[in-house]
Amino acid sequence: MKQTIQFFLNSLARKKQLRMLLPAVPVTVLFRDGDECCLVAFSKERCVQLETGNADFELEMALRQFEQLLSRRARLGTFLKMGELRYRGTYRHFLLLESLFWLAGTPQPAPKSKAKSA
Repeated sequence: MKQTIQFFLNSLARKKQLRMLLPAVPVTVLFRDGDECCLVAFSKERCVQLETGNADFELEMALRQFEQLLSRRARLGTFLKMGELRYRGTYRHFLLLESLFWLAGTPQPAPKSKAKSA
């Protein structure tokens, strides 16, 4: 999951015009895929993965869905309507993330995560 989130952050960093959408004060988001999680701070200054901290917003869904978001094959709202994700936080932050995933995404596939060995 961390590799997929880093791919997203790298794509976001390349598209500097998207900084205007980001808040001046960092918003921390906890992305969760089952047992694995990744904390990210989003702000105009930078978007970076964090080791520790408190989340302003939490988003939980399957890694496969994160990859679909990054490749623009789906939108966050679609997964919400289908009941395939859970979030905790404000709807404003939800809409911000949906915009960032769509605008920073690329029509090519995101890197596949390595399958966990059983």
